[in-house]
Amino acid sequence: MPQKKHILIVDDDPDYCHIYAEVLTIIRSSLLVQCMTDVRKALEWLVAGTVVPALIISDINMPYMSGFQFRKSILSLERYLHIPFVFFTVSSTPFNEMIGSQLSVAGVYEKPGSLTQFAELFEGILSKVGL
Repeated sequence: MPQKKHILIVDDDPDYCHIYAEVLTIIRSSLLVQCMTDVRKALEWLVAGTVVPALIISDINMPYMSGFQFRKSILSLERYLHIPFVFFTVSSTPFNEMIGSQLSVAGVYEKPGSLTQFAELFEGILSKVGL
């Protein structure tokens, strides 16, 4: 039996975390989703290195550390350089896309308004990163 792949989701809004996890496990039952609402704990979890996720999804606007700062911190951890990273935000702007590009992310996406839109967006992202 193939090993399940992990996805790390970091969003300070627990409702979004729940929605992401729910939709991802419905469209790909082979995924294990780890949701964290505190970006500092997510970084600690990655530094501990017990699990290497196949994909990291992060909000941009979060307390304590922005998604951009989180991504920069991950880029300093060599074992995670190959992991696809995606930003979700309430408003995708040219600035966010420019910074995302500079940080070598797989995409910057606006958070959809419905579960169907979430599912369609996640299908596209998972296909894009080979999951």
